[in-house]
Amino acid sequence: MAKVKLTLSVDKNIVETAKIKAIQRKTSLSNLVENYLKKLTDQNSNTLPISDAQLLRGIAKNSLLAQKSYKELRAMHFKDKYGI
Repeated sequence: MAKVKLTLSVDKNIVETAKIKAIQRKTSLSNLVENYLKKLTDQNSNTLPISDAQLLRGIAKNSLLAQKSYKELRAMHFKDKYGI
């Protein structure tokens, strides 16, 4: 299936938190959004995919990780994963 580039305006804190969640799930932010939209548009489902959205809600509050930039978090991830 062909991919389409999509530009969104999203609160910076939400994007940074979502990137952390993507790293934790070993996926990309694009895949998280795409999977959410798949669930949202699934004609067999009568419910919204709230569970994934609720996982992201409030996870950055009082978190030490919330005080780090995306680059710092990515570096931590690679250090843990690859010893770099």
